[in-house]
Amino acid sequence: MTGLRTRCRSGSVPRRMAMVCALLFLIGDEEVRAQVGAATGRDSAGVLVVENPPMGGARIAFRFDKLAQLDLGGLQDNENLEFKASNPNLTAVRLAGGGVVVADQSTLKFFGARGELLRVVGRSGGGPGEFVSMEALCRIHGDSVVVYDNTQRRFTVYSSRGEIARVTVVPGTVGQFPCFADGAALVRGGVEPGVSGRGGLVKYVIIMGDGGRILPLGYFPDDMFGLITKWVSVVTRENETYVGDPTVDRIGVYGRDGKLKKIVKTGERPTPVSDADIQEAIRSATPRGLATKSEGAFRNRLLAMPRSAVMPTYDRMFVDDSSRMWVRLPPHVGQLETWVVFGRDSHLQGKMLINYPANATFRRLVRVAGNEGIVRYLDDDGAAHLAFIRILRVP
Repeated sequence: MTGLRTRCRSGSVPRRMAMVCALLFLIGDEEVRAQVGAATGRDSAGVLVVENPPMGGARIAFRFDKLAQLDLGGLQDNENLEFKASNPNLTAVRLAGGGVVVADQSTLKFFGARGELLRVVGRSGGGPGEFVSMEALCRIHGDSVVVYDNTQRRFTVYSSRGEIARVTVVPGTVGQFPCFADGAALVRGGVEPGVSGRGGLVKYVIIMGDGGRILPLGYFPDDMFGLITKWVSVVTRENETYVGDPTVDRIGVYGRDGKLKKIVKTGERPTPVSDADIQEAIRSATPRGLATKSEGAFRNRLLAMPRSAVMPTYDRMFVDDSSRMWVRLPPHVGQLETWVVFGRDSHLQGKMLINYPANATFRRLVRVAGNEGIVRYLDDDGAAHLAFIRILRVP
């Protein structure tokens, strides 16, 4: 059994054995549970456990400045200054000198620190320097940027001058924040028991920057899509991987070797889904104005959908350039979007309530870099923007 535990911890097991690892996790093997994010204390390797009070009770410690430092996009005379409003993955990164790189579906747009357009690279297509759907953008050491095309499953590394340095095809998909500092990438492989979005286990591997080596990282929980959805966040920062399953009260931090280094306790104890939770989810999802017969059939279809057995305590997570964790609490009607911040030491710092501009729709905080938030939104004309807004401390 010891040998199997070691293989489960490393993720180096064949697909047919993945469910055995899952069973070890479920029945209480403490060492294996630690490696998939469920440890409750220090294991034999001395994993650091950071306790925190409940996230929901955190004080307001951060806020957005009243005006954006920089706002790109909108309707422009030069179409290169506009962004595709239909692109849900529109995102950007700041370079060390203050410049900005925007990933806009099939093109990368390089801007100066004051918003002046410097160059546009890439176009729609399947050849070198061509893209179908950019879904992730990272800045790595040396101010190079890495863009991932999910359709072609391909990473392209550009210099800060817009020159292609390297192209790597990868055997899987990635999330929004897949890059390590040296250009290696975290890639999502096969799902056990084989159906994505059903709460199984996903094997993650690390593709080295040259594309020549693939290193196993481990198995982590998958998302659960359905009436009550849980989003599992698996994101990178420098040389670490953060795994957040919102149906447990902790976030695991893993090294490049797949070993658990730290457990951050969120302080929120998840609760089982109740009948009232199910009825509220059905009510929220059911369109108004359906005929009685149609409404009944629609509700029955909702009831037949998969659902998490535990209410998620948050729905998104990422790690900023300062190694602070940003965790978004579940949205509630009539309440402001709420993010909880854990410092570099993993202690709870406080929360930020985001009051977006009244004319902004389809808004989303896509990244935090230093003390700046990058927000994607559509204006009254339906034009897409990226706003760069300072984040201030609240005394």
